Formats: sequence, structure tokens, C-alpha cells
Amino acid sequence: MGKIEEGSKEIRVQIPARLDHVILVGLALRGICSATTLSDIETYEIEAAVTEAVNNAVKHAYQCIPDRELEIRVALSREAITIQVRDRGKSMKKLKAFELDFDVHDRLNLPEGGMGLTIIQSSMDEVDYETLEGVNVLTMKKLIRAQ
Repeated sequence: MGKIEEGSKEIRVQIPARLDHVILVGLALRGICSATTLSDIETYEIEAAVTEAVNNAVKHAYQCIPDRELEIRVALSREAITIQVRDRGKSMKKLKAFELDFDVHDRLNLPEGGMGLTIIQSSMDEVDYETLEGVNVLTMKKLIRAQ
């Protein structure tokens, strides 16, 4: 799963691993999605998942250490949009979201963290994570359904 499909159009972007650059990734993805038949909701889901993945890489893989870089690859085919977030920081042990157990009506006690993988996995059709030769690769795919 963790591969870009042959025949896809692909772009690669390197950004400083800084939280203030995450919004740029989201805006770029919104622009790419606007050229597809993805709905506004699907576009928002992709943007939320990818910005969460980039945030996680900055905070957890690089622990907000300056002078690090992330690579984001976006591949677009007729069937899907596939996004990879790549870093050379600390790897995740496994790709497992926490079980969320809280009262959604108790706004004062909502958890402040630990929901990133849940957001990513619930927003995308496929999610895969692997570490290859010191590079952590989180691959997220959203299928493009015919309109």
C-alpha cells in the first residue's frame, strides 16, 4: 500500500519542520483537490488528515528541533489522491489510534491530544506507515469516486 501508483501525476515539496509552515501544506492540498471531483467535505478531510500528519512529524518525530525538513509527496490519479509525509526523525512504534473515551457533551474535559491518528485514519480510505532506510513514511490515500 505505501507506494505511489504508477501513472500518477506527482509533486514533491520540502518544507522546514516548523508548525508555522503547516498551513501552507493545507492550502496547497486544498488547491490540488479543487482540480478533482472530490467534494468539499472530502477535501476538508484530506486537509485535516495531512495537516495532522505534518503536525505529528514536527512535534513527535523531530520534537520541534529546528533546522529539520519534511518532504510531502502528493500523487494524483483518476482513482485517488495519495499523500506521503516523510521525515528522518524518531519513528512511531506502530500505527494504532488510541481508543477515544470521553463525553462529547462535556466540553470542559475534552482531551487536548492523542487524537491525531484517529483523525487521520477516519478521514482517509487507506493509511500505511513504514520506516525505510531511516526515512519514516506515512502514506494516506483518498479514493476519488466517479461523480
